[in-house]
Amino acid sequence: MSVSEIFSIIANIAVILGIPVAVWTLKANHERQKKQSTVEFYQQISPIAVNLKRQISNIFDEDVINPTDEKYSKDDDLRKIVVDYLSLMERFSVGINVGIYDIDTFIRISGRATINWFYRLRQIIIYVRERDSQSNLYIEFEMMVKKMERKYNKKENNRGNIRFS
Repeated sequence: MSVSEIFSIIANIAVILGIPVAVWTLKANHERQKKQSTVEFYQQISPIAVNLKRQISNIFDEDVINPTDEKYSKDDDLRKIVVDYLSLMERFSVGINVGIYDIDTFIRISGRATINWFYRLRQIIIYVRERDSQSNLYIEFEMMVKKMERKYNKKENNRGNIRFS
């Protein structure tokens, strides 16, 4: 076997060993970019969401919002604010649910608060779905919240916490 054949074999082995490293590097870079995109997009929409939530809280404090409450049902501006918030969260939720954004990163940024807001507005969501005969309205937001809750429950159980005991 000649020296050039030995070098050729060594080069081929190096290429074969390099492929898994390259794949791992590409995957790690993709995950990093996904996390960065999550932070950047949430940073863009956060001031809008905070403003909308503040306007809602100015009227309802921390209460669950009921669609039959006159403060809601007779205030066109408030109803628009609620729809604007739900639409914003629906759009962001689509990105989370299809994997464009990273749910674990979002949970760290605003997980509990987002879950709480979903439940504050849940009666409105149910009411609008029934009123408009659109059972899938805000479904992406609901699906994202359920994913976050499962992740929270899993984390709690991993720590040895026993719920409902």
